[in-house]
Amino acid sequence: MQLHHKGERKDALDCPIKAPPPATCLLDNFFSIMSTSACLKSFQSFFLRLMLVALAVIATGCASVNKAPASADAEAKQFKSNAATSQVYVYRNETMGAAISMPVTVDGKLAGTTGANSYFKFDLPAGDHKFTSQGDGSQLSVTTELGKLYFIWQEVKMGAFAAGSKLQLVSDEVGKKAVLECARIQSTY
Repeated sequence: MQLHHKGERKDALDCPIKAPPPATCLLDNFFSIMSTSACLKSFQSFFLRLMLVALAVIATGCASVNKAPASADAEAKQFKSNAATSQVYVYRNETMGAAISMPVTVDGKLAGTTGANSYFKFDLPAGDHKFTSQGDGSQLSVTTELGKLYFIWQEVKMGAFAAGSKLQLVSDEVGKKAVLECARIQSTY
């Protein structure tokens, strides 16, 4: 609160403060102050600046992942199997937890880190494989065969203090549809 000339009191938005008469509701006083055009413009300016800062924080808080070239994305979305290997697609087709990158390991080795609406693809030999996410928070065992495609959905689970994920093997039909909604990122496997 500041004092201006002639003893007029003003608040932080430089709006005049009127002393409410006894038994007057504070809400009525607020609306009478805000009804002056100078105060309304000042409030709108303050609110606009606040929203711009909030949008900047949200935009810079998104998970950072290494996108694959567009040609690699288009090729992977052809879903062509290879008789010499098993091909695995790990995808995350939701925006929940967008600010969080989530690592996925295969047999103890980092395969990649997903972000919102992303997927990565890699080849595996036939056999038993253990997939994990968020440390050992989510585990999935899959037995792969040569010449087949496998689709693993990394579902984001919001916890009380941190996000987690659940890995789920899904059908070819469900997996292909979901991968088409996502952008390919680099696999480290």
